[in-house]
Formats: sequence, C-alpha cells, structure tokens
Amino acid sequence: MATYLTAGGSLLLGVLLYWAAATPETQKAYLFPKILAATMTVLGLAMLITTFVRHARDDNGMAVPWRRLLPALAVFAFYLIAAEELGFYVTSWLAFAALGILYTPAESSLAGTKRCLPVSVAFLGMLYAVFVLLLNVQTPRGILF
Repeated sequence: MATYLTAGGSLLLGVLLYWAAATPETQKAYLFPKILAATMTVLGLAMLITTFVRHARDDNGMAVPWRRLLPALAVFAFYLIAAEELGFYVTSWLAFAALGILYTPAESSLAGTKRCLPVSVAFLGMLYAVFVLLLNVQTPRGILF
C-alpha cells in the first residue's frame, strides 16, 4: 500500500507543480520550472505504472532498509540546512562526495574514495555549467561560494 501512496503522491506533486508553473500568472516564468515539473509528472506516472505491474506479478512486501537509507537522509538534511549558509556549490559538492563515500562498497573503500573525489568535482563543474551558463539561474550564495 505504501508504494501505491508514494507513486500516487509523486504523480500528484508533479501535476500540481506543473499546474503552478503553467498558470497564466506565471507565463513569463523561466522554462526550467516547467521542464522540471513535466519531468516529475512523467516519472510519477512511470512509478505508478511500474508499481501496478510489479504488484500484479509479485507481492512479497519487502521492508524498507532504513538502516541503509539513514546516512543518505542525514546527508540530505545537512544539505537542506547548510546550503543557504555555506553556499550551493560547496554544499552540493560535500553532499555528493559524502554519498559517494558512504555508499562505496567496504572492500574497495580507499580506492572508491580516491575515485569519488574527482567525480564529485566533475559533478560540481556540471552543476555550475547547467545552472549558471545554460539556465542562468541564481543559486544560493553562502560564505564559501
């Protein structure tokens, strides 16, 4: 039941965001929120369809692995709290690097960490290119950029 609620909620959120971005009052809004809302709507619909198909075939009711998800939720909470104070780019880099390091398999932890840091720097460069150069979106600026 929870997967149906999650998929339906995702679809509803995507539709509501698209409606909010496409109302006549916001016709001159940036294209980015509309693209994001449309993408969320399509992904929500795909989630709902996948949930129905999967549960029609198999209903094993596996539990959510909370112990495995808690570090990611902690990183996400840090990101939300620190982004405005530290800055969007630094916080994004820290969060991406932390997730990469946390979820690297234990047997290759050191090698995974060495590989994760340059990948997270490349991710930061892509964020800058997309938000500043391509979309011309103003990002939260903090004490560290």
